[in-house]
Amino acid sequence: MFWNRDFLKSSGDSIINSVSSCQYQKNKTWSNAVIKSNNTQDDAWIITVEIPSDVNGTITGIRLLYSDGLIAGEKADYIIKKSGNSMIIKIKIKLQEG
Repeated sequence: MFWNRDFLKSSGDSIINSVSSCQYQKNKTWSNAVIKSNNTQDDAWIITVEIPSDVNGTITGIRLLYSDGLIAGEKADYIIKKSGNSMIIKIKIKLQEG
C-alpha cells in the first residue's frame, strides 16, 4: 500500500469538512436538503442528510457541494417520497487505494 492510513484519514476528514451543503433533485430542480451529521465509521465517512417532510414526489438525484458552491459529488437516483415524513439519506464515502 502506497498511501499511509493516517494520511488517508486526514484527507477524508478534510474532504468531509469542506462539504457545506446538500441538494436533492425533483422535477429537474435542485433544492436544499439539511446535513444532520457527518461521522467516521471504520474507514468510511458517513454524511446523514434530511429531506424535508413537505417534499412529495420522485427524488432523481442527490449531490454534495463544497463551501465555494462547486459540486463535490453527485449521484442519480430514483426514490419515491411521500409528504408527511422527512426522509433520511446516509451517504457513505470511502477513500482507499485502488
